Amino acid sequence: MKGEVVPRGGMVNRQYYYLISFLPALVFGTKTPLSFESFRQTCETHLSPKDNEILKKITANENNNAGLNRFYDEWHRWDLAIKKELGGLRAAKMSPDNESRSFQSSPDRDTREIIYPILSANNPLEAEILLERARWKHLDEMELGIYFDFEKIISYALKLKIMERLESFDPVEGGIRFQETLDALSSTAASQMSAEA
Repeated sequence: MKGEVVPRGGMVNRQYYYLISFLPALVFGTKTPLSFESFRQTCETHLSPKDNEILKKITANENNNAGLNRFYDEWHRWDLAIKKELGGLRAAKMSPDNESRSFQSSPDRDTREIIYPILSANNPLEAEILLERARWKHLDEMELGIYFDFEKIISYALKLKIMERLESFDPVEGGIRFQETLDALSSTAASQMSAEA
């Protein structure tokens, strides 16, 4: 069931009462109640063609979809800032000479408060869980005041991806993959610091 609300300014804001009420609740750290493929198939029968296309693009490639949706743009900017800062601080930790430059690049205190526990984690898998929990929490905060809008569907899709990603990790393989990600981020951040010096 689809509805349309026309807010001040004349832009149509679609609302999906039935779809959002039908979807099972997502709880961080628990087993996914449905597969991402099942979610997508359900959305295809309820979303407008335009929203369906946006959701497909966002979920197919989370890194190259600027301008498709304001909610997603805000999320992507935040997520990218966290990952860049994580790589920068790890590079600084490995190379003390870069420490002051890395701290100067920090966007804000809230970002640092998210990143420091991740860098202090006992192992790569724990760090991965902390990062995904922070991403989940930020989506929760972005959802405040959003109940049946398309943005709720976007947030649901991103959370479902987080859950499936966590489920794909085991204590050995998950740790290895996360360590490889950190190494790549650190290498990129170190190269940027050298170029700016």
